[in-house]
Amino acid sequence: MIYAFILVPAAFVILMSFHPAVIPTFPPPSVTFKWYIELARDIRLVKAVSNSLIVGISATILAGIIGTMTSIGLVRYRFRGRETLSALVIAPMVFPEIILGASLLTFMLRILALPLSRYSYLYMIVGHTVFILPYVIMNVHARVYGLDRSLEEAAMNLGANPVQTFGQVTLPLILPSILSGMLLAFAMSLDDYTASQFWVMPQTETIPVRIFSALRTELPPTINALATLLILTTLLLFYLQVMVSRRVSLRTGR
Repeated sequence: MIYAFILVPAAFVILMSFHPAVIPTFPPPSVTFKWYIELARDIRLVKAVSNSLIVGISATILAGIIGTMTSIGLVRYRFRGRETLSALVIAPMVFPEIILGASLLTFMLRILALPLSRYSYLYMIVGHTVFILPYVIMNVHARVYGLDRSLEEAAMNLGANPVQTFGQVTLPLILPSILSGMLLAFAMSLDDYTASQFWVMPQTETIPVRIFSALRTELPPTINALATLLILTTLLLFYLQVMVSRRVSLRTGR
């Protein structure tokens, strides 16, 4: 019943995206793809898709690099405050998004003196990176923790330096986990609305922000088409993440 309560409205949106009328009725009298064609002609919606991709890809790449380095550092090295740092890097996952959005806005606006009107893209990319970073760290941390150190030691005994060992032994072994975490992180970035509201400007409006703005003033049929594409893209990303995670589990025997 809970799953039905969550998924039936999403299925209804997908169905209505093929309805020929501006004000849809149920059941649809026929099927049409005209709203998807209109979607491609809507400059504001196309810009929102472009912004979401720019922000999402940039934040995911940063989260992948920082998350991998952080995971290796937390697993391989012992230093004072390690447990505290481990808790802090996961904190954005449990903090309310409204707190994350407001605090980052205050810090960058008041402390760093970066006007939102000029640096909105920077706000969005930094904010999304902080928000999705724990998802990468959790995936990579588990893989690095279970990695057989003897493989790296064997490479170094055969003459490889630390950089060569990481590039030719460690990285290929943890790469599936990195990709899995980045896919999940990108999906979370693509769907974020609450925190993005604090950093968005008209020129950096993302898909969720655009959808919610349209729902507050009107309900254009193209929104159903856009929501359908967003739902299908998110499901595809989660499916790919599950497949990559399953592959990692099969390779490690876990």
